[in-house]
Amino acid sequence: MRRRRRSIDRLRGHGGKLVGVRHLISYEPDPRWVLQDGVVESLKLLAAAGLVFDAIPVNAAQFESVLEVAQRLPELKIVLNHLGRPPIPEQGWEPWATQIARAAEHRNVSIKLSIGLDIIMRWRWSTDAIRRYSDHVIDLFSPHRVMAASNWPVILLGASYQECWDGTTALVSGLSAAEQRAVLGDTAERIYGL
Repeated sequence: MRRRRRSIDRLRGHGGKLVGVRHLISYEPDPRWVLQDGVVESLKLLAAAGLVFDAIPVNAAQFESVLEVAQRLPELKIVLNHLGRPPIPEQGWEPWATQIARAAEHRNVSIKLSIGLDIIMRWRWSTDAIRRYSDHVIDLFSPHRVMAASNWPVILLGASYQECWDGTTALVSGLSAAEQRAVLGDTAERIYGL
């Protein structure tokens, strides 16, 4: 444990640029990997250091594990990446929609308005197709816990950076100016301490 704490301190000592950690839990064979004692202890260290844990659950079982972490560690800032991986290509809704609603109940959980590699590889960017999912997320989390993210350079497999940014700004165009500023920058600055 001390070694992990020293590693975090060492990394933070390099100009203070470390603001969070992202582990690709989708590559772990055990969907409950994030709940292992050693991982939970490491997440506690991230929380104590004020660092964010970026999570990318790609299925319902992984999402459940992240929800359990959010409940067990309310002091840990968790950011769900890629809208929590909605079933956009299938135009599905459940169990994603209910899990998003449960995630929004945890004040320590925020979410990125972006699209992940697993979706980009099967489907091209479509603002219209994303809208029902982004609206659901924004309604539940509020603009103060939703942040725009490009997923660059991965997004280039399914859209240009400009298409992605224009689409993202279109998705929030119905919000007030202050809410748009929150999603397009202020929320990320606040959550990550930038």
